[in-house]
Amino acid sequence: MPPEAISIIKEVRTLPQGQKKTHDVKEGTLQEELVLAGNIDATEKVTLQFQTSGRLSYIAVKDGDLVKKGQLIAQLDSRELKKRLQKDLNDYKSSRWDLEQQKDDQEGKAITDALQRALDKTQFTLDSSVLDVELTSLSLEFSRLVSPINGIVTFVESPIAGVNITPSSARFAIVNPDTLRFVVTADQKEIVQIKEGQAVEISLDALDKLLMGKVHHISFAPKVGETSIVYEVFIEVSKDELVDNLRLGMTGDARFVLSSKNNAISIPATALQSDEKGDFVWKKVKGKKQRQDVTIGIETESEIEIVKGLSVGDVVYD
Repeated sequence: MPPEAISIIKEVRTLPQGQKKTHDVKEGTLQEELVLAGNIDATEKVTLQFQTSGRLSYIAVKDGDLVKKGQLIAQLDSRELKKRLQKDLNDYKSSRWDLEQQKDDQEGKAITDALQRALDKTQFTLDSSVLDVELTSLSLEFSRLVSPINGIVTFVESPIAGVNITPSSARFAIVNPDTLRFVVTADQKEIVQIKEGQAVEISLDALDKLLMGKVHHISFAPKVGETSIVYEVFIEVSKDELVDNLRLGMTGDARFVLSSKNNAISIPATALQSDEKGDFVWKKVKGKKQRQDVTIGIETESEIEIVKGLSVGDVVYD
């Protein structure tokens, strides 16, 4: 038979029917952990849009651009507003001159009720012209979108200037990548085990690298819109751990170490039994199964600490 035709047959050993697997009781370090699913979010993220409709005259950014706080993002056509502001300023000057002229004309004269009403009316006109200037200036300010944060432009809804838009049809999203965080939700029993400042290990589905972080904030009120009562936990990723390929919405798991114990005597979780009398194991004594009551401590997904009832080297059955 040629060498390439030779196949290796692996012997598979199985336990005889009815025989259960045995485990040695061992000593080591046990960690009680809580694993919660979550996703990447950011503390500083904004969606900008104009307050009024108009013609989009200028777009200063595109998707992926870095922007600084106060930088212009986009602008509506403001020619009409500028003309209106100039008209309002002219009206203000005219009203002010009218008031000053009336005061000059009445200087040294007795102020009758009619004259006082005329002065008051002119003053009201002047006050209204001041308000018109302020309102037009405010509208002119609202025709410009500026970034309130440092960050990256992540979304440009209407990237073409020269089109008429409504407030909801020209939105711009900006995220500060230096404020990325990992957010998980925990139920009522889980949330009481988590503390602010607690160290957390984060594993993302998209990355092989583990990220380290700490609990920055735990929400006081339940998350709105959930079918059950859950609370949000905000985990701050260490700045040394931030990597360029982190993206909003990336999913993963956060691992919290709730308790840890060295030199703990443990058995596989599959070996622990329970009945109305309490917890016990089937211990191997002189080749036979014998019930042994035990007291347990820390529990992990695969192992359980035995505080009382077993010693290192004992053998137990599943």
